[in-house]
Amino acid sequence: MNTSDWLAATGIGVSAATLVAVGFGAVWLQHYLEKLRLKREVFRRVVGNVHSILYDCQHFRNPHSFNESGIVAINQVRAAFDDDLVQVAWRDWHATEDIEDFAKLVSAMSVACKLNHYRSMEPQEIADAFSCSCVGNEN
Repeated sequence: MNTSDWLAATGIGVSAATLVAVGFGAVWLQHYLEKLRLKREVFRRVVGNVHSILYDCQHFRNPHSFNESGIVAINQVRAAFDDDLVQVAWRDWHATEDIEDFAKLVSAMSVACKLNHYRSMEPQEIADAFSCSCVGNEN
């Protein structure tokens, strides 16, 4: 083999490696974007059902009285979000059912979804927004 044959073989090898790398990158990017889309969908469902979720958890203690859409939404958090911060916030909220812990869960999910709205808010601000618009104080 002369030099031009080696250069041609090297060019073919580099082209093949580039195609493999681009293909792998495209598959990885598609997977990443699909996972992000799923997280955002679950986030919207949880925030959209926040009234049902908080009301059910604070006023009804028997499983048969829970709002189905709220339960489905909040349980999807565990399935869709594998981020440690979200899982810790989920466990904290599930243990206490406190509005402030729910606000920390919403904030952690917002960060995991790469949404900016709740990132700039403190958990207490989020809790105040949810509690005054959704749930009356229980004494």
